[in-house]
Amino acid sequence: MLGKPLRYNTLRALRARMAKAAPQFKAIEEITPAAWGGFGTPGELDAAAFESPVGNFYMTDPISRASASMAACTAAFATPPRQATGTDG
Repeated sequence: MLGKPLRYNTLRALRARMAKAAPQFKAIEEITPAAWGGFGTPGELDAAAFESPVGNFYMTDPISRASASMAACTAAFATPPRQATGTDG
């Protein structure tokens, strides 16, 4: 479609190139332990619901945090409205 031929004509050739670039791709359909260990070990289960550790997704990157427009959007859409006390005029 783009007029550029692919370097790989077979799945085997593509997988060989991927394995050369990143050896973990050699292990097709194999489960290998993480290099840092400890991940996925048995532990106690908790009945609490999963919660996102991110309080405001829209302000997670520095560009959005520096943007006055994003701050206004966050205030309008992502921040829960405050209840009026009746003394605010």
